[in-house]
Amino acid sequence: MKRELTTTLRWICVLPGAIAAGLLSTVILHFVLYTTLSKFVSPYPQLPERALTPFAISLAFVWLGTKIAPNNRFKTGLILFFIWIALALGVIVYTLIGGKLFGSTLDLQFNGVAPLLGILGSVIGILLVKRKYAVQGNDKLSFKEGIVKERQEGEKKAHSTNQTVMLVVDFIFMVLFIVCIYYPTFRIVVFSLLLLLHFFSIVSFIKEQEIATKFRKINFLKEILTAVALIIGLVSQKAGFYVTLICLALIFFDLIRLIVKRPTVSAT
Repeated sequence: MKRELTTTLRWICVLPGAIAAGLLSTVILHFVLYTTLSKFVSPYPQLPERALTPFAISLAFVWLGTKIAPNNRFKTGLILFFIWIALALGVIVYTLIGGKLFGSTLDLQFNGVAPLLGILGSVIGILLVKRKYAVQGNDKLSFKEGIVKERQEGEKKAHSTNQTVMLVVDFIFMVLFIVCIYYPTFRIVVFSLLLLLHFFSIVSFIKEQEIATKFRKINFLKEILTAVALIIGLVSQKAGFYVTLICLALIFFDLIRLIVKRPTVSAT
């Protein structure tokens, strides 16, 4: 009886909890950005936080809201995802036709970047849910198969940790590039540091003769092209803006790629 009551209460709390998680994410986002950016930019820039707020809310809404559900979490995640997409598209359409809120005409913040980040956050959220909670087979394994599976799970866990680090790094660069869009001076600093890192990477490739294989050659070419793009961005302020947008788009694609390929250690 007690378990049934707990299950019922958790189902009731899914939607309110998802909303609360989204609101809480804005507090965490503000704390992280303020403690980070205020050390480099003064006064504290409001634009990155405003642009990333829809991303944080939508991600928390889908991902954390799903965790409240006692079971059927993948289906719950899909429902939350479609609820968010419906709301986001509704707001975008209402804004495009000149809708008003409290007497003020709505507009797509930052030329539509903010609502797109909101949709991206929900997409990443449902991909995370799919990777963890999608139903997998529960066939009984023999002892030998169990040992092999345990070893494979260990390898997946280690690989998953590396991917988590890469996800964090990508998110940090996403924040930096968003700041670069609105602050040319900050862009010069970021581009200069990145150019220095790519220069050392190119030197390392040449010095250690690591360009023998096709994969290494492709990476070496990417390093050179990136360095050239950064140099162009430093020379021309207008070109720097477009280079920043390209880098930001590549970061988005890499985030999605990492999440899609993220190994599942266990299903619940």
